[in-house]
Amino acid sequence: MSTDLARSEVVSNIHSAQPTSQTSSEPESRVAFRNVLMATDFSKCSERALRYAIGIACRYGATLHLFHWVDPTAYRMVGEDAVQMAVEAAWRDLQQLDTDLVVKGLLRSIADKVIVEQGELSDVLPRVIASHAIDAIIIGTHGRTGWKKMVLGSVAEKIFREVRCPVLTVGPNVVRSRVKDDGAHDILYPTDFSPQSRAAEAYAFSISEKYSGRLTLLRVLETETKAREPECVERAKAELLSLAEWHHREMDNTEFMVKTGPPADVILRAAGQKRADLIVLGVKARRAFADRLMWPNAYRIVCESLCPVLTVRTLADQ
Repeated sequence: MSTDLARSEVVSNIHSAQPTSQTSSEPESRVAFRNVLMATDFSKCSERALRYAIGIACRYGATLHLFHWVDPTAYRMVGEDAVQMAVEAAWRDLQQLDTDLVVKGLLRSIADKVIVEQGELSDVLPRVIASHAIDAIIIGTHGRTGWKKMVLGSVAEKIFREVRCPVLTVGPNVVRSRVKDDGAHDILYPTDFSPQSRAAEAYAFSISEKYSGRLTLLRVLETETKAREPECVERAKAELLSLAEWHHREMDNTEFMVKTGPPADVILRAAGQKRADLIVLGVKARRAFADRLMWPNAYRIVCESLCPVLTVRTLADQ
């Protein structure tokens, strides 16, 4: 099957698969970040993520909200006063962090706010997001895996699988520094055209446009059987090309990749090969406790990626 023929067969599928908001003659091309929330626990991994949060706020002209959450369950055995003392200490630390950033000139031309909350994170975070009209969350993660993840859990994973706004996660292996100071110039967007990956589509195209960056569209074929069938590969390439055309993407700054293998392995390898500054990834909401016993693709990518990962929940989960 020729590429032109494959393209003609998938154009209608590409358009019909658009979310309701994108069924007009023009795709949704821009995403606005007006308020970004930097969730910090004052750890080293939060320090790494902070520079990315500042860079995004500066690039988009957004208000930066410095946020810390106090979990009361950690103080129940100590006494009721311990929670209040922890909240007051968090206020002091967050205010000091804000002052230090101002003195260093890192918040020049950036509006910022300080937020400290206590309670169950699943209750606190949606309230903060709604009251401050948060468009994106930035968080660092320790990248816990195995028994540590099962016992201690992962705050980062809990956030990106439960909140409705996009989450930029800076994992423990992130070594790319260009995004912090110069922007995301090489962006990887894996898609299988499912609702899960389509949720992240507008963000991938919009961010690459905002930073005038190179965008790589990646289609993963999970079985070797499909990879051996020329028609499957041609069709996958045609789907990616039609998607780029739908978004009026400049082809000179766009690359198309069709690879075979386990999704997490392929995505991580492709990001390394392309020296990606950012991975834009659609994710599902966490469905059950069983997710904590396994190692979902999204969490593994976040933990092992050498660049930050922007996760976007599928609209179907909202």
